[in-house]
Amino acid sequence: MLKINLRHFYPDQYEKNFGVKLLPTKLTSVEANHQHWLKIHQHDLIEINAWDHSPHVPPNHMLVEATLGGKDETLHYFAVTYERYSKKHEFGYIIQPGDEPYKLAE
Repeated sequence: MLKINLRHFYPDQYEKNFGVKLLPTKLTSVEANHQHWLKIHQHDLIEINAWDHSPHVPPNHMLVEATLGGKDETLHYFAVTYERYSKKHEFGYIIQPGDEPYKLAE
C-alpha cells in the first residue's frame, strides 16, 4: 500500500509504522479527520440518510434520518429546510434546534 493511502485511510497503522502522531486534519489524514469530527459530535444527532422528495414533508424541506453520534441504532427523523441542509459539513448534517421532528406514517 502506498504511504499516502496508509496515512489517509489507516492513520492508526501509519502512526504505528512510522512512530509519528498525525494531526486530525483533512490534508493530513481524511480518516483521522473524520474520526475526530465524530468524537466531537458523539452526543449530537448526525445524519445517516436524507431524501429530498418525501411525501408529507413540507415544501422546501429534506427528510433527514439521524442517529446519536451517527452510530446509534435508534433512528430519528427531521424535516430540515433545503437552506439549512445545503450548509451541512462534508461528513454529515448535525440536527439543530429548530429542525422539525418528523413522525413516519405507520
